[in-house]
Amino acid sequence: INDLTVLFINTSVGNFDSYEWDFGDSKTSEQRNPRYTFRQPGIYNTCLTVSSAITKKTATTCHEVMLTASAHAPK
Repeated sequence: INDLTVLFINTSVGNFDSYEWDFGDSKTSEQRNPRYTFRQPGIYNTCLTVSSAITKKTATTCHEVMLTASAHAPK
Protein backbone atom coordinates (compact mmCIF):
# COMPACT_ATOMS: atom_id res chain seq x y z
CA ILE A 1 0.00 0.00 0.00
CA ASN A 2 1.37 3.40 -0.85
CA ASP A 3 0.68 6.67 0.96
CA LEU A 4 -2.24 7.51 -1.35
CA THR A 5 -4.12 4.24 -0.80
CA VAL A 6 -7.16 4.37 1.49
CA LEU A 7 -9.33 1.52 2.77
CA PHE A 8 -12.90 2.78 3.00
CA ILE A 9 -15.13 1.01 5.54
CA ASN A 10 -18.89 1.07 5.21
CA THR A 11 -20.41 1.68 8.65
CA SER A 12 -24.00 2.06 7.45
CA VAL A 13 -26.63 0.65 9.79
CA GLY A 14 -29.49 -1.13 8.07
CA ASN A 15 -30.22 -3.80 5.51
CA PHE A 16 -28.59 -2.21 2.46
CA ASP A 17 -27.70 -4.22 -0.63
CA SER A 18 -26.26 -1.55 -2.92
CA TYR A 19 -23.17 0.61 -2.36
CA GLU A 20 -21.91 3.49 -4.49
CA TRP A 21 -18.68 5.17 -3.44
CA ASP A 22 -17.69 8.44 -5.12
CA PHE A 23 -14.04 9.20 -4.39
CA GLY A 24 -14.26 12.86 -5.42
CA ASP A 25 -11.91 12.48 -8.37
CA SER A 26 -14.46 11.19 -10.94
CA LYS A 27 -13.81 7.55 -9.93
CA THR A 28 -16.40 5.33 -8.25
CA SER A 29 -16.77 1.85 -6.77
CA GLU A 30 -19.69 -0.47 -6.03
CA GLN A 31 -17.75 -2.54 -3.49
CA ARG A 32 -18.92 -2.57 0.10
CA ASN A 33 -15.46 -1.76 1.55
CA PRO A 34 -13.20 -0.66 -1.30
CA ARG A 35 -9.46 -0.04 -1.20
CA TYR A 36 -8.67 2.89 -3.49
CA THR A 37 -5.44 4.55 -4.56
CA PHE A 38 -5.63 8.24 -5.39
CA ARG A 39 -3.35 9.52 -8.15
CA GLN A 40 -2.10 12.58 -6.31
CA PRO A 41 -2.23 14.27 -2.91
CA GLY A 42 -5.14 16.63 -2.25
CA ILE A 43 -8.46 17.05 -0.51
CA TYR A 44 -11.25 14.84 -1.85
CA ASN A 45 -14.94 15.00 -0.96
CA THR A 46 -15.71 11.29 -0.74
CA CYS A 47 -19.32 10.11 -0.58
CA LEU A 48 -21.05 6.79 0.04
CA THR A 49 -24.62 6.21 -1.09
CA VAL A 50 -26.29 3.04 0.17
CA SER A 51 -29.68 1.73 -0.86
CA SER A 52 -32.01 -1.19 -0.33
CA ALA A 53 -34.02 -2.81 -3.09
CA ILE A 54 -36.43 -4.21 -0.49
CA THR A 55 -37.18 -1.11 1.59
CA LYS A 56 -36.46 1.41 -1.22
CA LYS A 57 -34.44 3.46 1.32
CA THR A 58 -31.38 5.43 0.26
CA ALA A 59 -28.84 7.26 2.42
CA THR A 60 -25.76 9.31 1.50
CA THR A 61 -22.89 10.46 3.70
CA CYS A 62 -19.84 12.48 2.66
CA HIS A 63 -16.49 13.21 4.29
CA GLU A 64 -13.38 15.05 3.21
CA VAL A 65 -10.27 12.92 2.79
CA MET A 66 -6.95 14.80 2.95
CA LEU A 67 -3.93 13.09 1.45
CA THR A 68 -0.43 14.50 1.64
CA ALA A 69 2.78 13.57 -0.16
CA SER A 70 5.13 11.25 1.68
CA ALA A 71 8.32 12.63 3.17
CA HIS A 72 10.05 9.23 3.06
CA ALA A 73 13.55 9.25 1.65
CA PRO A 74 14.21 6.79 -1.19
CA LYS A 75 16.17 3.66 -0.24
